[in-house]
Amino acid sequence: SFALMGIQSLRSMVCVCREARKILLIGNLKGYSILAIAKELPDDGKIFACAEVPYLGVNSQEALHYSSDGKKISMREGPIADTLEALHAEDEHFVIVFIDADQRNAVNYYSFVMDNHLLRMDGVICVENTLMKGQVYLENISDENVLAVRKLNTVINSDPRVILPVQSGLSIIRRSPAPPDAVIESKVCISFL
Repeated sequence: SFALMGIQSLRSMVCVCREARKILLIGNLKGYSILAIAKELPDDGKIFACAEVPYLGVNSQEALHYSSDGKKISMREGPIADTLEALHAEDEHFVIVFIDADQRNAVNYYSFVMDNHLLRMDGVICVENTLMKGQVYLENISDENVLAVRKLNTVINSDPRVILPVQSGLSIIRRSPAPPDAVIESKVCISFL
């Protein structure tokens, strides 16, 4: 589920990014967290929340239904890869993408978003759980989830389209306007504790 730090960071980014009209949330979703983000969007803002099976209890479903911000939320259930394909076919573009999905497929979701321009130029991707309690930095790890997150971190850090990788428990990646074959001279790294 979305970590408190991730939600607070995303809400702050929505406030800062005045162009944020469309946000894509990929992964384990909770109604109250989605509403907290929707509250920060302008009236014409939209959240596309996709997950295999959203984690929405009865109370959070009622909150979505009764909240005036609930109309800003479009829930899409089913295989995430299929949902991303559908969003691409619909020519959707997002200012912010938040990935809190199964670690084994997170690199696929990240790559699809970047390769198919679901993330607008100068948009931001937030990826949750990229530290894995420090396990991604340990040498003799065989856990498939940890290895998948390590691969994702490597892909992000070597991606020339990225101008701001921030690695800790939450990675915040800013898309560069440079073409994919351009060489980025420097990257700024900031860690949240």
